[in-house]
Amino acid sequence: MKQKYLLVPAILLAFVLVGAGCAGQTNQTDKSNSVQDQMEQDVKDAENDEGNSQENQEETSESEKDISLSAEARGEGQVYFEWSIPENMDPERFVIVRDEKVDPVHNKKNYWFRQPGSRRSVTWVNIPSGDYHFRICILENGECSKYSNDVQVEVE
Repeated sequence: MKQKYLLVPAILLAFVLVGAGCAGQTNQTDKSNSVQDQMEQDVKDAENDEGNSQENQEETSESEKDISLSAEARGEGQVYFEWSIPENMDPERFVIVRDEKVDPVHNKKNYWFRQPGSRRSVTWVNIPSGDYHFRICILENGECSKYSNDVQVEVE
């Protein structure tokens, strides 16, 4: 009879241990799945970061291609210009063009004298009073190959 009393607790203990082991196994599987899910999310995040980085590089590359012009009226028919170009450009000449309309183009009549390619600033004098748009362009073989942004200046 004593053996029966010992057998019941032993069986109960076995069920508890087996149940605990199964529960632990389930938790381990859940942990493995969550680790795998996290790794997959990390890969996706890395791919997104790489894609964003490429977009930023493309945007930077585009902005590096631009000629940036700024202008300031200095009174008495004078306008001071400054411009920047990407480091990889080596122009021979620049031309500043002027018009009353937005985005003037070089038509061989509306420009100020040609600037050496090494120059990055100049003051244009004796401009008639009025509201004008200016751009600078890189001159190649007598033609403008690339224009800057448009700047609007009221000349006094």
